Amino acid sequence: MAGNAGSASPLARPSPASAHIVLDMRDRRLEDPDSSGLMAGTAADTAPALLEFERHRHIGDYALFVAGVFPESLRQLRRHPTRPDRIMMSVGKLLLPFERPEDYYHHEGRRAYSRAAEISRRQGLACDALFEQLAADFQAYVRAMSLVRLYLDASPLFHEAKRIIL
Repeated sequence: MAGNAGSASPLARPSPASAHIVLDMRDRRLEDPDSSGLMAGTAADTAPALLEFERHRHIGDYALFVAGVFPESLRQLRRHPTRPDRIMMSVGKLLLPFERPEDYYHHEGRRAYSRAAEISRRQGLACDALFEQLAADFQAYVRAMSLVRLYLDASPLFHEAKRIIL
C-alpha cells in the first residue's frame, strides 16, 4: 500500500464532479462494481438501480472490512496538512479534510450502507432493514470485525498473507 511520496491518495481524489471518489488498494474505482470482479453478468443485463445498489453495498462492505480487519493500513494514509491529496469530506458546498483516515472509512461505510438501504426500499429488494442496521451500527460492526482479526492473528498463515497484502 505504500506508494511514492508524490503519489496521490489511494482512497479519494476530489474532483469537480464528485467529492467522493473511492479507490481500492489497487487504485481501481469502487464506484464501478464491475472493476471489483464481484458482480456476475454485464451491466446491460442488470437494471441501473441494482448496479447502484451493488456499488453502495460494495463500498460499505469494503470500508467495513478494511476498518475492522486491517486498521493498520489506514494509519499509513495520514498525509501532511499541505498535501493536495488529503482525504476530504463535503459539508454542504465546503470540502474539509478528515483528521484521521479511520473517520473517513467509517463515514463512507455508513453513507454507502444508508444509500443501499434507500435503493433497496425504493426497488422492493426487502433488505433495507439490514443495510439501515449496518449504517446505524457501523462502529459496532467494525469492532466485531476486529474480533475476527484477533482470531486471524493467531494463525501463521494469516501473517504470511498479511505480509503479501500490506
